Amino acid sequence: MCSSHNVVRCNKKDRTTLLFFKQGVTDNFNHLSSWSTQQDCCAWEGVHCHNITGRVTKLHLQFNRLAGECNLSLLLGLEFLQFLDLSFNGSHAISIDDNFTASTL
Repeated sequence: MCSSHNVVRCNKKDRTTLLFFKQGVTDNFNHLSSWSTQQDCCAWEGVHCHNITGRVTKLHLQFNRLAGECNLSLLLGLEFLQFLDLSFNGSHAISIDDNFTASTL
């Protein structure tokens, strides 16, 4: 009896959205070094995907010392995102653009 295991891969739109988000932050400590086109985004540091659809559902980016002026409204492209944690980035805080509100996520 043969069994086939379908490997769920990251949604291409979600991967592109995350790569655009990464471009807008400063990652001096390379916490987002796994975020590359060579690796499936469901395997990236801090990224959690639905195990059937491959859509990004959670981003755990706390304690990463990320900095910069990032456009969080880019994350609105992650249609299935249910959880976002950017806490404890210390003195290297991320500035949130004026057009983004909690109600939009």
